[in-house]
Amino acid sequence: NDPRGYVAGAGPSVKVRFGVRPAALEGLAVSMYAVGAGRLGNLEPRTVAFSGGESDWVDFPLSRWIPPQVDSFTQRWSWRAGRVEWNGRSGWSDFLCATTGPHRVYTVLAEPVAPWHPNGKDDDQNPWADALEWACRVARKAETQHEAASRITRAIYESKRFRYEVKEGESKYTENDTVLLTHFLGRLKGRYGKGVYVNCTDCASFVVSFPNL
Repeated sequence: NDPRGYVAGAGPSVKVRFGVRPAALEGLAVSMYAVGAGRLGNLEPRTVAFSGGESDWVDFPLSRWIPPQVDSFTQRWSWRAGRVEWNGRSGWSDFLCATTGPHRVYTVLAEPVAPWHPNGKDDDQNPWADALEWACRVARKAETQHEAASRITRAIYESKRFRYEVKEGESKYTENDTVLLTHFLGRLKGRYGKGVYVNCTDCASFVVSFPNL
């Protein structure tokens, strides 16, 4: 049920892996599909083969294209089995096997760029779900990158959570070329973060980090 991000206007697929019990059902193949509760719709049927009680990762194409706009929403799927083949015999069935979700889904207008580096690994350079949640909410329904960036910039300014540092001009939300985004998001949520004061470097870091998701 991990959160997922997609580029708007695309027709991606969902990777799924299945398990079956007992594992002794060697050579079992099942036509699987999913009925969707959410904007991504259903997942097209694919044959899933089992070995040792598990399947490989299988790509299930979405039945709908991602709308060309920034958005966030929740998706659930009910997984159903159709044609079953095993031990030289086959038959047709239609029964509920499992449900997955809620999956939190984010749609953006282009592939994320620096400082983000989507790489499929569990590290802090992958787009953060918390950052996507906030950015997609304030830029919801934006259809161009310029519009999305403008909404994000305006939301930061209008949050009234920050005040410009006019005395020392010291950056509070960057450290050794690293943006302290966790503290920034915490500040937006009502926590202290790194305090109310920001300077030019902080503001520039905010309005680059979020639109580049």
